[in-house]
Amino acid sequence: MRYVERQKKGNPFRPGQIVTPIVDGAFSGAGEPFIVLESRDVPIFVSHGEVGTTEFGRQLDLYVAALKQGTIGCLWVESWQFEPYTGEGA
Repeated sequence: MRYVERQKKGNPFRPGQIVTPIVDGAFSGAGEPFIVLESRDVPIFVSHGEVGTTEFGRQLDLYVAALKQGTIGCLWVESWQFEPYTGEGA
């Protein structure tokens, strides 16, 4: 139920903030810093793929970057799957 509540609240993050994936979410890297590059109040709705798959129906409203194995990767994610980063250097 907490996920539904988080999703209903909308995207709380803004560019420049440091976030991290929630522990029990769909993204690996919980506890690692990701920087918010772009934030959308109106999400990008994913309508491709098969109904019932994990991709269909996602609402992408946060564009983040992270350093993984020496490479910077950027991707669109759902903000409700992230929380503020409180680790080292926060």
